Amino acid sequence: MSELHQRNKLIIYLFWGCLLFGSISLYRFPQTIMAIISAAVPLGLLCTVLIWKRVATPYIMYITAIGFNIITYFYIDAGANIISTLILYWGLGIVSLYHNYRPLLLNGVIACILLNYFLMTKPAFESVDALSVNVFLIMMILVLIYQSQIGAKMFKNMSKSSNEAERARAEMETILTGVTESVGVLSQSSNLMHNNVLTTDRISKEVVTAFQEIASGVESQAQSVSDISNAMQQLNESAMQANAASVSMSNRSRETDQITQEGQDEIIRLTGTMSEVTDIVTSTAGLMTQMNEENQKIESIVSSIVGIAEQTNLLSLNASIEAAHAGEHGKGFAVVSNEIRKLAQSSHNASADIARILRSIQNNIAQVGDMVSNGLLVVESGKNSTDDIARLFEGIRNNTHQVLEQAEDLKDRSDHIRHASTLVLGEVNSVAAITEENTAAIEQVLASAEVQQQHVSETVISISNLNELAIKLDNLTRSS
Repeated sequence: MSELHQRNKLIIYLFWGCLLFGSISLYRFPQTIMAIISAAVPLGLLCTVLIWKRVATPYIMYITAIGFNIITYFYIDAGANIISTLILYWGLGIVSLYHNYRPLLLNGVIACILLNYFLMTKPAFESVDALSVNVFLIMMILVLIYQSQIGAKMFKNMSKSSNEAERARAEMETILTGVTESVGVLSQSSNLMHNNVLTTDRISKEVVTAFQEIASGVESQAQSVSDISNAMQQLNESAMQANAASVSMSNRSRETDQITQEGQDEIIRLTGTMSEVTDIVTSTAGLMTQMNEENQKIESIVSSIVGIAEQTNLLSLNASIEAAHAGEHGKGFAVVSNEIRKLAQSSHNASADIARILRSIQNNIAQVGDMVSNGLLVVESGKNSTDDIARLFEGIRNNTHQVLEQAEDLKDRSDHIRHASTLVLGEVNSVAAITEENTAAIEQVLASAEVQQQHVSETVISISNLNELAIKLDNLTRSS
């Protein structure tokens, strides 16, 4: 990307130079100069800003190709002769510096369009062989494209070779630096190793003794691990039993919750029935009160009838007396008054019977009213008891639900404990196996430590030889 940036800078310098010298060469055509400046300067400024900001670096080559063709258009338009078309090849040559066929192809296509445009519109080009000029331009474009491809490959190979050489040089310097440092470290290490090896014999003896003690301790540890494994096996069985018990308790709690829910539903229905009974008894009490009031009205009417019968009896008695005073003329009236007195007496007797019956009915109604009132109190008490039972069932259901939740939680925890117990049991078995392997390995290490004791003396001799070699390498690196 930095190489492309440098080429963009070179091309933009050439662009401004071409714009300057092209404007100077067209001093006789000020309008053309102004047209070139108005069209090319904004593109030049845009490319300059993009290069300065390092923005859109891969696309600046296409913008400059368009800018060169703008200058070419106005230059040919002002010159209007075949010589002025040479600027087309000048633009292609500058764009070919990118060694990239894409902007070169873009410039070539625009150049062909411009050339044919002027061949068809400018009278000065009528005598020019259009086919020959186009073939020559296309051949030049193809040659430049081929040349750009070759240049790009050469540049790529050169960059690759340069990078490889630089990388090899850096690696060589790194190796030399590492060798120098390694020689210094080797000298120090050989001295330290020589001193350390002198103590290795003493340490190896201590190691042999320590491994003997470790072997004894590992045997004891293996026995302890075996005991732990047996205990964990029993714990795992207990955890499985606890898990089964928790599952059973969870199922029983769920069944209890379901039964409690059914009982609560029955209590709710019973409460509704008791409310209906209360309404019926209340209505019955109202009807009994209304019946008692109607009975009292009937009794009042009977009293009126008794009074009327008594008055009628008195009137018939007076009529009989008057009929007796009248003699023969009053006999017929006496008979009538006598019948009236009989009817009045019958009415009086009937009214007395009705009054007696009404008093009996009234007493019965009063007794029924008392019984209805007592029944209403009993129903009210039963409704209150039903409400209390409903609240108790609600409390039982809530407690059962809490027990169910705790049973589910206990079941989950029991599952976790069982799972953890199984894992721990597996780990303990693994530890037991590893302990047995460690016992065998320690025995092997103990044997190896005894062999190592024999090699210590040989190592002392090797360290002495290594120390001499380190001194020679140090002298060699200093001389280089």
